[in-house]
Amino acid sequence: MNISNNNVKLMGSHLDRRQKRNFVPLRMNLEKVFYILEAKVVLKPLQPKFLNFIQKGGAYCRYHQVNGHFIRECEALKNVIQDLINQEKIDLAEFDHQAAATSWPVTS
Repeated sequence: MNISNNNVKLMGSHLDRRQKRNFVPLRMNLEKVFYILEAKVVLKPLQPKFLNFIQKGGAYCRYHQVNGHFIRECEALKNVIQDLINQEKIDLAEFDHQAAATSWPVTS
C-alpha cells in the first residue's frame, strides 16, 4: 500500500502499528525539520480532513493544520520524514550543519 503526499511515498510498513520502526536521530526537533522541508518545498502541510475540527487554542499541528497534538509530537510527520530519509530525498548532513550553525538542541 502506497500513499502519496507531495513527492513522498509513504510505505505501508510503517502503517502497521504492530511493527516498531527505527528512526534516524535528527539533530533538531521535528518542528524545525518541518519548517526547513516546507521552505524547500519538499513537504507541505496536509489539508484538514474535517474543517469543523479546526479550533482555536490548544495543541496545534502545523503539518495536519488542526488542533489535537503539537507538531513536535506528530507521529505521522515523523514517519513522513523517515520515508524521505529512506528514499534519499533529504540529506541528513544538511540538518546536522543547520543544527550546529544555530545551536538547536539535539532531540528525537
